[in-house]
Amino acid sequence: MGFYWPDIHSDAMELTRKCVECQTFSPTQNLPATTLTSIASPWPFFQWGIDIVGPFPEAPGRVKFLIERQIRQQFTSVAHLQANGQTEVTNRTMVNGIKKRLGKAKGNWVEELPSVLWSYRVTPRTSTQETPFSLVYGSEAMLPPELSITSLRVSAFSTEKTEEDLRHNLDLLEERRELASVRQARYKSNTERYYNRRVKGRTFKVGDLVLRKNEVSHAQPRGKLGPTWEGPYKVVEAHRNGAYALETMDDNPIPRTWNIQHLKSFHF
Repeated sequence: MGFYWPDIHSDAMELTRKCVECQTFSPTQNLPATTLTSIASPWPFFQWGIDIVGPFPEAPGRVKFLIERQIRQQFTSVAHLQANGQTEVTNRTMVNGIKKRLGKAKGNWVEELPSVLWSYRVTPRTSTQETPFSLVYGSEAMLPPELSITSLRVSAFSTEKTEEDLRHNLDLLEERRELASVRQARYKSNTERYYNRRVKGRTFKVGDLVLRKNEVSHAQPRGKLGPTWEGPYKVVEAHRNGAYALETMDDNPIPRTWNIQHLKSFHF
């Protein structure tokens, strides 16, 4: 067109990079920002992971949530599934099981919970190739069908022989747990290797400006045309494993720590 602008491409990229609307409405990033850290337990029941599941439709007794009690709490980053991944996976299995047993009806989910828990405890896990029940008690549970369609364990039952077998299984329990631990370590190593191949690493420093994913904070109604990100915020603390404490531009602290997966750099 007769104009000469030698840096037009770099200038256009810089303008777009600093555009507030472009940054606020940009799509979310699905690639992980930090490597996967596996959690190993030195012995069974050394560490327990819990999470609140719910709210469910209100059941008799005004029950809405699932949780264990009398637990010393150590909180993970908000909406950071990886920080408590084993618990999150278990919870998802529980919820899916309750949904399937209820079907389309919204009945009393509390009554279905024991059956769902039973199913989980007697199903072999991919990582250990053992059932949770057997790793706790040293023997496989007696399944209800074994009572109606007589199995060998039922037909050959004898109190004296059964007690002897149970004691023998308990003697071998430690070896069984060690083999399961080896399988689990191998499974975690493969999972970690696959996950880390997809990592697109990034970090923030104290003083950096960031945007926070809107669907995590629920700060603004999203809707079809709502913003994907909101902010900017200042990073005031950088914790390990990609967790950050934020404050507003007016120096007001934001509750909780936020995972890097839900943050991105803000340019101005």
